[in-house]
Amino acid sequence: MIAAIYALQRRRTMKRRAGHLYLRGSVWWMKYYVNGRPMYESTGHTKESQAQRVLNDRIGRVATGRAVLPRLDRVTYAEAAKDLREHYTSSGDRDVQEAGYKLAHLDGYFEHYRLAAIGPAETTRYTIKRQEEGASNATINRELAVLGRMLRLAYENNKLARLP
Repeated sequence: MIAAIYALQRRRTMKRRAGHLYLRGSVWWMKYYVNGRPMYESTGHTKESQAQRVLNDRIGRVATGRAVLPRLDRVTYAEAAKDLREHYTSSGDRDVQEAGYKLAHLDGYFEHYRLAAIGPAETTRYTIKRQEEGASNATINRELAVLGRMLRLAYENNKLARLP
């Protein structure tokens, strides 16, 4: 029985073109190549046909030169804030210390959020929280402008599929 399962898995993983599927537990994983580098990613599916569709999508994106965004759901606010600070440091567009004051308030609220989960509803809740703390509307708008710049930078760096 075990030998038959192993043989089936071996036959399925022998199909190596631009990418292939393999089992890890009951979930299908895929390996495909981007610019000659192997990328390993879970398909999140237990059915081979659904996993094959995900793999075909990734291979199609690579072939047409579109961005391959495997980590969209895992990019955190903290990672995007770090990228924004590095951007301000390298470009000199804005005073890093001044942006740091605005990011400090945003960090306290959005620190554990995934970037894709930040949308209009969350910014409204943030605005209400800051108003209850006594911040002026102008201050809140400037903080939200920094958040918007952070989201645009993440989108430009292919860490977001679309802007909220």
